[in-house]
Amino acid sequence: MDNVALGIVIIIAGLIVLTIILKLCTKFVYLRYFLMVAAAVATIAVSFAMPESDGTFDLNWAAGHFISIFAFSVFTFAEMAFDKEDYIEREYRDIDDTRIEITDRPRTRSLFWTALGSSAAIAAILVVLNYVFFPTNAIALGVVGCIALVWTIISIIKFARWNYRLKHGSKDYY
Repeated sequence: MDNVALGIVIIIAGLIVLTIILKLCTKFVYLRYFLMVAAAVATIAVSFAMPESDGTFDLNWAAGHFISIFAFSVFTFAEMAFDKEDYIEREYRDIDDTRIEITDRPRTRSLFWTALGSSAAIAAILVVLNYVFFPTNAIALGVVGCIALVWTIISIIKFARWNYRLKHGSKDYY
């Protein structure tokens, strides 16, 4: 098996595993938050562990940054990944010179590839911007990781408080 075929097999297996993990994240919210915290910590660790370079692009560190930021972003979008979007597809057909027949069909599409694509775009843009503005270190991505970690912790606290109030809170909202 050559390298291209092996790469395709690894990508397909990775997508299957990622789909299973994302489906679990939609069922268990605290698993999603745990994975978001882990991805944010990985972003911080990769950023601050990166040695100072001479300004050359290092693909190994860029891949580490890309994977950790992609993971954070895709776990943030985990709820959206399995949503369905309904839209109307309109088709026009000329009957003769003066008449047009219009056919509307309801369609549904999944947002799974939108979640994966936007996560990949976010990760790629942040990695490229870091290497454009800070070619010798990854301090900007470390700051992005710190912001992501703080935002996730605040989200966990808000969700836990809302969940606690929902189960045990007072009924004074009547």
